[in-house]
Amino acid sequence: MESEIIASALFLAGMLSLGAAIYAGIRMMIKSDSREDFYRMKWETAMRDNAYKEESVKYREEAWRLRVELQLSECRRLKDYLYTCELMQALESLRPKQTTGAATPPPTHKHINK
Repeated sequence: MESEIIASALFLAGMLSLGAAIYAGIRMMIKSDSREDFYRMKWETAMRDNAYKEESVKYREEAWRLRVELQLSECRRLKDYLYTCELMQALESLRPKQTTGAATPPPTHKHINK
């Protein structure tokens, strides 16, 4: 009985932390979307300007830097998504199992120190 209460409390705490993580992830994605749009617009502008000023190395370097930052922001978003998936799997493993019929005794430890 106590172990079921503890397992339920751990599961509830895990779900609350998952909810907080998802909320923070959504807020971060909204911020990163606007940042990504900003960098994409800057990159397109730099590429357009570069077409008129091919001799300018500055525009090419800026376009390259902004392109790399776009790719990094997409990698961060994917990493956050994978972290959320791993967290959900871990919480799923903590979920109390539904048992039917008689309760089974806890497993015994065979490696007792003598």
